[in-house]
Amino acid sequence: MKAQELRIGNLVDLGNRIAKVIDIGHLSCTVVDLEETQDTLEDYERTKGIPLTDEWLEKFGFDIKDKDRLDWVKGAFNLERSNEDNNKFCFEVYSHYIPLDYVHQLQNLYFALTREELTIKL
Repeated sequence: MKAQELRIGNLVDLGNRIAKVIDIGHLSCTVVDLEETQDTLEDYERTKGIPLTDEWLEKFGFDIKDKDRLDWVKGAFNLERSNEDNNKFCFEVYSHYIPLDYVHQLQNLYFALTREELTIKL
């Protein structure tokens, strides 16, 4: 993963655990494990995106908009299933579709458009 893709608060996959980015450096980022309170310094090579799934959308408080297609909505923010791959999601802007493959991409786009952070509903 590249540093330019991340914002503080993004969730990332470290292979054996999910962590939240708390600081972004030139060669590495500092993350805190969601299960623990310990923070660690991680190389960007080790930091991977978390695939965006229905389960993650539910955790972020999205509701199913279209039960037939399993499209999702949160306020005025709508996510549609990709026509090419039913397991992928996209965001439509003026008839252009922006593919969203990873949780951090959704977090970044949602914040850019709403100025609100996505939080996990427990």
